[in-house]
Amino acid sequence: MASSEQDVQPTPHGMEPTIKRQPLQPLPVAPLNKRPTPIQISSSAASSLCFRPKAVPISSSENVSAFTPPDTPVASRTGSGAMADELKASASAAVPDSEMQHRSAGEAEEKPSIESSKLSWEETTPTLYTSSYTLTTVYGRGAWSTVYRAVETPESPPSLSSPLTPPTSPSQLPRPSPDARILAVKTPIRRDAHSVLSHEARILTYLSAAPLASAHIVQFLGFDAATNSIVMAPETLTLEAYARAALKAARENFTTRTMFDPVIGMAAWKELALGLVRGLNWLQSKGCVHGDIKLANILLSPSPSPASELGHHALYVDFSSSHILSPSSTTPPSALPHDAITPAFTAPELLTGYGKADPSTSPSVATFATDVFSLGVTLIAAAIGESPYESARGEMQRLAMVREGKPLAFARGTEQGTRVMKGREVERGVEGAVRREGRWGLGEWVAVLEGVRHGAPP
Repeated sequence: MASSEQDVQPTPHGMEPTIKRQPLQPLPVAPLNKRPTPIQISSSAASSLCFRPKAVPISSSENVSAFTPPDTPVASRTGSGAMADELKASASAAVPDSEMQHRSAGEAEEKPSIESSKLSWEETTPTLYTSSYTLTTVYGRGAWSTVYRAVETPESPPSLSSPLTPPTSPSQLPRPSPDARILAVKTPIRRDAHSVLSHEARILTYLSAAPLASAHIVQFLGFDAATNSIVMAPETLTLEAYARAALKAARENFTTRTMFDPVIGMAAWKELALGLVRGLNWLQSKGCVHGDIKLANILLSPSPSPASELGHHALYVDFSSSHILSPSSTTPPSALPHDAITPAFTAPELLTGYGKADPSTSPSVATFATDVFSLGVTLIAAAIGESPYESARGEMQRLAMVREGKPLAFARGTEQGTRVMKGREVERGVEGAVRREGRWGLGEWVAVLEGVRHGAPP
C-alpha cells in the first residue's frame, strides 16, 4: 500500500519493517519583492540586548601599563609570611581607613615586647616567625628533630604594575647577602614530632617573655607554623664538644700538676657550675622542668666579660621534654617517652620502665629534683670530659650502673677519675645534687658552690 509520505515494505516475521522515505522536494524561489520584510530593532533595544562590561574608573595618578598576563611568582621557601599577609590584608579591607590610621599610630604602644612582657602560661601561644630563610648545613640531630644552619632571605613581593616575565629559574634566584642574618632552625624529622616542637615553641615563648631570659636560655626568634620548625639564634658550640676537646688536650698534654683538676680547668669549671645552677634556679622560678639536662643540651655563647675564666656563657637549650608547673593548671604533666630520655644523665627514679616492653612501666614524670640530679651528672661529665659510666662494658651494664644512682663513685673508676676524687672541689660541689634521696635545693647548692669558688674549707 502506498503512502504520500513514506512506503512500508513487508519483512519476515520477527524483523523490523523497512521504511522507505520519499526525497525532499525543492522549494520554489520567491522573487525579491515577495520576501518577508526584515525586523527593525531600535538602538535602545539593541543596547538592552547586548552585554557590555561596566567601565571601571582609573585614577590618572596610577601607573597602568597595557593589558598583560599576570606575573608568575618566583618560587621561594617562606615561613608563615604568606598566610600572615593574607590575614592582614583581609583585616585591613574590613576596617575603615580612619580606624586603620588610628591603629597604626598606637600600634607600637599596644604591642608588647617579648623581652618586657610577662605572660601567664595559660594565655601563652607560640610567637610566629614570618620571615623567609634558606636551610644550608646541619648543626646536629636529635630524637625528634634536626637543627640546621639557615640564612634569612629578605622577601620582595611581586609588583602588579611591572611587565610580565617568565618564571625565574632556580639558578637565577637571588642569593642571600653576605650580611644576611644567620639562624638555627630546628625542624621535625617525624610526624609525631610536630606537636612536640609546637609545645616546645610555646614553652620558649613563655620563658622568653620573662626578665633575664637571655642570660639563661638560647634566644628564641619564633615558630614557623608552615613547617612546624623552631627558629633560634645560632649558638653552635655545645658543652659536650667543648668538654671532649678539653679531654683530648688533657690526654695529649698529661701532667701530674693538673691531674686532679677538671679537664676544662678548675676556675672554668667553678664558673660553669655556678652559672648553670643559677640558670636552673631561674627556670624553676618560672615553673619550668627541663627534663633532659645533659652536655649536648647546653650551649656556650662567647662571653663579653674579659674576666671570664671559661670564656663562654652557658645557655640551656632543647625544651622538647620540658613542661610547666602552673599553679592554676588542672592538667598533670605527662610522662617522658622512652626515646626522649638520655639514660646516662637521667635520675634513677625516672628509669623504672626504661628498656622494658611493658608500656604500663613507663617512666615517671620529671620533677625539679630530677633536674637537679641531671645537672649534677652533667657537671661531673664536664669535669672528666666523658660520661661517668664510661667504664661500663656494654649497654646493659651501663644501664645497671645508672639505676644505682652513684655517678661520682663510677666516675672515679674511669680513666679521668682523679679529677673527681673524694674531698676535692668537684666532689664537694656536686655531692649533694646526685644523691638518691635528700638532694640539695638550688639555693643551698648555690651557697655550696660560692664557698668552693672562694676556697672555703670542706
